[in-house]
This record gives sequence, structure tokens and C-alpha cells, in this order.
Amino acid sequence: MAVITNSYRHLLWSVADLCAFVVVCRNGSITRAAKELGVSQPSLSKRIKNLEDTLQTKLFFRRSTGIELTGSGAALFQMAAEPLDTVAHQFDQRRRRTAPNRVLIAVDYAFASFWLLPRLPMLREHLGEIDLRVLASQDPLQESEVQPDISIFMAAKPDVGPEAHLLFPEAVSAVSSPQFLETAGPLTNANDLWDHQSKLLHLGSGSTAAPWFDWLEWLSHAGGRSGVLQKGATFNTYEMIIRAAVSGQGIALGWHSLIDDHIASGELVEVLPHVVTSGRGYFIKINHAAPRKGSITSRVQDWIVNESGAK
Repeated sequence: MAVITNSYRHLLWSVADLCAFVVVCRNGSITRAAKELGVSQPSLSKRIKNLEDTLQTKLFFRRSTGIELTGSGAALFQMAAEPLDTVAHQFDQRRRRTAPNRVLIAVDYAFASFWLLPRLPMLREHLGEIDLRVLASQDPLQESEVQPDISIFMAAKPDVGPEAHLLFPEAVSAVSSPQFLETAGPLTNANDLWDHQSKLLHLGSGSTAAPWFDWLEWLSHAGGRSGVLQKGATFNTYEMIIRAAVSGQGIALGWHSLIDDHIASGELVEVLPHVVTSGRGYFIKINHAAPRKGSITSRVQDWIVNESGAK
């Protein structure tokens, strides 16, 4: 018994890493595996590195076409894949039986605050009794302790799998309060914003590869000159930026479909006639095996897709 207990002690810290390894092997690529699991590629790569450090062996090599298993990697996959598949399937079945009406949605702060939360009463009314939970973060694809049923995230179309549905494309305007625009004077093109660069409100993403527009990228797409922007106020959530813009503190980037209500009410106005688009958009996907048609998870996703007006 002591030997078995000691084995579990070593395995305890590596189970998640081992599961990640099996999924990578099945997909033949860390990128594809990350999409399937609904986690970021760096976090998945870290798990593989942890497993290699624990076992003190190289498990695979990265090639341009995907991964190439080493002898140790192939042996580990053959040993671990079938038992883990069985455990994962049985665990998922039991989890669904104990919480049949529970749906956890992972979403970024902006989408949660401006699109999802105002519509939650309608969603609950449509679906009836449902234990709906919202997990908001700056990066909804970042690995978390709890696996969400549904993820809503900003990404480029080539970076998402076929199971993801586009809710709406990224379309962004420069916006401010009417009072601020009146004080700032008439603005006619993107270069005019350089004269007010200290009043541009920035989102500090904490990442060098944020999947949305920043001011430099937006100004470039809008035909403005390039250069180094003087930083205005920086906030760590989009909700704070919009609150600052509404109160007349500066100019914000306004994502259409998120701030449409603020523009319709007159709290915000478009500073320039430029609506800049990209190849990105908000996508939604279910993170586990395809649910039965009519299941609570698929019904939540279908309602969100229909409400977004996605084609």
C-alpha cells in the first residue's frame, strides 16, 4: 500500500500535464491541441515542458508540419492514452449527471460587461431554470482550474477551429462624450488625434500580443501617420475606459456591438467617420465533445449566436 501511495504522490502533480500530452499527440500539433482544449498555446507548451522535466526525457520534436514523437514519447502515449480516455469519458458523464443544468461561460471583461450581462435576464427567461455561471478574465482562453463549457473570445478566423461560430467581426471607431468633442474642436482625420494623444485612453492588456486593436494599429488602419504615441491614461479593463470616456476624460476605441447602446443613448459619439475593421472577431465555441442536440449547453450557445445576429 505504501508503494502505491507513493506512486500517487508523484503522479498527483503530473496528471494535467499527462492529459495535455495525450491531446497534443492526438492532434499532432500544440496549436491544434490548444484550440481543442480552449487554452492558450504558451500554457500548453509549459505543461509539456513540465512533463519532460519530470520524466527527464524529450517527448517530441516540433517540425513545420507538426510534432514528431521520440521513442520515449511514443511509448508514453501508447501507455497513457487509452486509460486516460476511459477516465475522462466516465468523469465527464458523471459531471454532467450531477449538474445537468449548469453552464460555465468563459469570456473577456469587455464582452461580459457590455454584451452578455445586459442580456442575461433574457437568456434565463428563454431557458428557464439554469445554473449559469460567468467566468470573466482578460484572456478567456487562458488555462484555469475550472474547464468552461463555453468560451467567447476575440481571435482571427485562421486561428480558430471549425467548431467556433463568429458572433460579429471586429469593427472599431474612436469615441468620446459629446462634451469632450465639443471642447476638443472639430476632428476630421486620424492625424488630428495626434494633437490630442495625451487624451487617448489605453487598455493595458498585460500581453504583447493582445488580439484586438490598440491605438497605434487603429490609427495606422485609419490612415494616420506612424510614430511613438504619448501615453494617456491606461486602464486594465475596457469597462473603466468606457466609463472614463463617458465622463469626458478622453477618447476611447469603441468596439461596435459592445458600445452600440452608449452611442444610441448619446452618451458617446464617434469622433471621426472612420470605422476600422480587421480579420478578427468575437467567436463562441463549446469546449467539450459535441453535446446532444437540445442539450442545455448547445441551447445556450444557440441563443447567444441568434441574439448576436450572426449569419
